[in-house]
Amino acid sequence: MARATKAAKQASHDKIVTAASEMIRENGIEGLNITAAMQAAGLTHGGFYRHFTDKNALVCAAITSAFQQFEQAIIDDANRVPPAQTLSRFVDRYLSEPHLNNPAKGCPVAALGGEIARQDTPVQQAFQAGVARLTALLDQLLAGCETARLQDGTALLAALVGGVTVAHGAGDAAAQTATLNRLKAALGPVTA
Repeated sequence: MARATKAAKQASHDKIVTAASEMIRENGIEGLNITAAMQAAGLTHGGFYRHFTDKNALVCAAITSAFQQFEQAIIDDANRVPPAQTLSRFVDRYLSEPHLNNPAKGCPVAALGGEIARQDTPVQQAFQAGVARLTALLDQLLAGCETARLQDGTALLAALVGGVTVAHGAGDAAAQTATLNRLKAALGPVTA
């Protein structure tokens, strides 16, 4: 019975973290509402403190989860196709309208980067750890590729995040798409 209870608690915990992960990417960290996150997980607000000491603990878990989800999609692709194809597909997906218009499922750096400097140290550290893992993953992919412009995971991530940020402010959908396409062209093709 204790194992079932522990498993049920972990399942509830995971639902809360997943809901919060999507909410912070969609609405920002300051926009995270604990009651809404609990409801999205199918739970009541009263159960929150059985899982987290405070909102920052939830935010740290949500940031970690957001990076893990984002990284796992890249890893899954890398397990199916060569590094050059994985990287090319990653850049195409990153600089796409679906990624631009669905931050809840997208890159936590693009969604949260602008507000991390104003967060408490543990939140900043969770974000920094995620960025370090993501750039290391991109470095691994880049090691097996030739690109026209970039050979560094940090530089590539910065260019992609910047492209999405600029596209968000570009105006209508046509201007946003044009911005994304200009960056794709500037980055050049990825080859083995």
